[in-house]
Amino acid sequence: MQEIAKMLDITSTEVAEIVGFYTLYHDKPAGKYRMQVCTDLPCALRGAGQFLEELCDHWASRLAKPPRMAW
Repeated sequence: MQEIAKMLDITSTEVAEIVGFYTLYHDKPAGKYRMQVCTDLPCALRGAGQFLEELCDHWASRLAKPPRMAW
């Protein structure tokens, strides 16, 4: 984060605030692909919970190692 702060001429605390606020920014390395499923109220009312469950079942059955889920 310090490198990014230097490039943008802001403090590393400001970079950390941005990373903490936005769900698609992360401060730790992750896998090659990242999926995110909306689970807020409007999405939940349209079946996001069931979709997420089916998605996890689908991918877990195809992967040697189960995916890490961040809720």
